[in-house]
Amino acid sequence: MKFFIILIFIFSSIPANANRFSVQTYKGKALVNGEKLTKSFPLQIGDSLEIRGENSYIIIKNMNNSTFMIKDGKIKLLKFDRQEFIIQLETGKFFLALHKLQKEQKLKVQTSNSLFSIENAHTKLMIYARNNYDYLCVGDGNVFAKKISEMEEFNVGAEEDIFVYYSDKKKSKKAANLKMYKRMSEGFSLIKFPIENRLLK
Repeated sequence: MKFFIILIFIFSSIPANANRFSVQTYKGKALVNGEKLTKSFPLQIGDSLEIRGENSYIIIKNMNNSTFMIKDGKIKLLKFDRQEFIIQLETGKFFLALHKLQKEQKLKVQTSNSLFSIENAHTKLMIYARNNYDYLCVGDGNVFAKKISEMEEFNVGAEEDIFVYYSDKKKSKKAANLKMYKRMSEGFSLIKFPIENRLLK
């Protein structure tokens, strides 16, 4: 009986996010919280992840929830609970293949300028964080995009893109730029969740 109680205590004391994220593969110089990354490094909420170098990338899996990739950039895993999964994108390109969400959970990717919200599974997107704008291209699904300082929100669907500028330049969604759509397609092939190249036919 005592042994059983000890086991309950041990398992109840393990953080809910322990080993929730796993590194699948990477190329380039990879750092976690400023330390050199090893593939077995247990990523957790609060960690900053950076990948640098020409053609560098890192692919992360979040249990059965999603697979995402960072190319020559930096993110921080901010929050994961029943309501929200939040990722801070600081620099670089971010690719997300969302497989499923918990009931009533939303996935959000935010930069210092923009907020991108996903409420439905089976969504694929690419976000490019630049010095003067953030760019979103959607391969599948729908993404809500807005400037953090504004109320107006755009619903960006499959094969559409949007620029969210740091300045007061007006945002507008439109049919995806073919060059960027191709880059997004190449990225998803790399993480083995290809999107149909409908715009490239």
